Amino acid sequence: MPSVRRAPRSPILRAAGLGALGLVLLLVGAAAFVPGVRAGKPASTSTPQSIWVYDHLSWNPGGDTLGVLAWTDPSGGDQPGRRVYIPVDTSQALTVPPDVRVVQVSPDGAAALLLGEGGLWWYGVPTGRLVQLRYQPPSATERVYDMAFRRDGDGVNFATGAPGDRVGAYYRWVQDKSVERVGARTPGTAMDAAWTAQTLPAAGPNVGPMRSARRVTVPGTPSIVLDYDARDLIVTTGYGGDRAALDNVELEWIAWPVEGGRALVALRHRTDGRPEVLSVSGAGFHPLGSHGTTFGGWLADGAALLADADGRLLSWTPVTDSLQILALDEPPRWARYLSRDATVLSLAVSRWPRSARKFENQVELVKKAAATLPAEWRAGAMAYGRRLVGGDQRVGVFPTDEAAERGAAAFRQSGMTVTPATTTAREMTGAFDYGLVRNGPGDAAWIRRLADGGAEVWFQAGGDPIRLLSREMTR
Repeated sequence: MPSVRRAPRSPILRAAGLGALGLVLLLVGAAAFVPGVRAGKPASTSTPQSIWVYDHLSWNPGGDTLGVLAWTDPSGGDQPGRRVYIPVDTSQALTVPPDVRVVQVSPDGAAALLLGEGGLWWYGVPTGRLVQLRYQPPSATERVYDMAFRRDGDGVNFATGAPGDRVGAYYRWVQDKSVERVGARTPGTAMDAAWTAQTLPAAGPNVGPMRSARRVTVPGTPSIVLDYDARDLIVTTGYGGDRAALDNVELEWIAWPVEGGRALVALRHRTDGRPEVLSVSGAGFHPLGSHGTTFGGWLADGAALLADADGRLLSWTPVTDSLQILALDEPPRWARYLSRDATVLSLAVSRWPRSARKFENQVELVKKAAATLPAEWRAGAMAYGRRLVGGDQRVGVFPTDEAAERGAAAFRQSGMTVTPATTTAREMTGAFDYGLVRNGPGDAAWIRRLADGGAEVWFQAGGDPIRLLSREMTR
């Protein structure tokens, strides 16, 4: 990894690239429009489990992190783009939205572990701080298998190596330190006894799934009694013995804090499969809405953390007796405005000279015209593309308006009729580079869309380019 220089940062220049629907791209003398960038190694030809498309590339003020919006391909409709934060130091963890599936709360209720489709996170409840402990791409062969808070001291233990994985290991993390690998683990085997002795058991629902007749009494004054016969649920609350019945339901779990007095009940209606969560107290029971939820644990203030079927983290607050969504991917100020499309600044060709009617003659003409430009614009000017569907033919990719004007003058002298033109990168397809953003002299990042689907994010700081993200969100 080339070192990231801390040169004075210039304003982000116009994103640039080249492409056309159905175009054939020929890069003469350079593999990309970024000066000095060699052709990168193509993404793996294996079929990925997820194809990702990236756009709206931006730097953070410090110049060490890229912000990008990511969509699962094919994008479209109302699907929201996910903000992804990419440290240019590849030793750091990639930051992606958690997409929570499992929640585990610490014994003091001040922190939680969040296991999602993209890996493992630590969540500081009072501060809302989110730390990614393990990135797990869709094609991972070393998945998180177990996680727990440490029994002695601060921090977290977790293990990888689910059944079917190639490798596994034990890991330890302490706040404000890096994750440490402490040993190997054979995938699918039982947890090491020493590791188990150092960890705290997860806090689950007080009563697990119930499939047969059962009575559950939640302590408190007054107590709450729930009768379930594997089909109907009767809830008795209050000193007067108020009763409510729910017919034809499947009870999934019941959870209550240590002091009792209230309970959360998760069930599913057998008629339509609709999930629902109820809050039960001495005052009766209150439907919280339809949520397929996983119970995480109780916090210090009596609230509960849950994860719903859509991968969101929920908090149930006893004061308001309601569920609310906790925003885990609240973007920093610099990344809140990633909505501007990357654009392609190129030259539209409306007429070729008589001597350049054949494709190979056009290539030579473009090469000779580009050779008259300053070195920093030459590689981009030599990019040549076929005609846009319903539009002009395009040549060149330029980082600034000045570069495009200089390029246009050089091509006109060769007998071509060209006009600077700007097109959004979202309209482009094909194996080409687009979306260039600079972060000071020599530092650049760009997005490379792949002909067979998806896209990659690349970075360069004076040396060879580095692929930060591939279409599989791997490194």
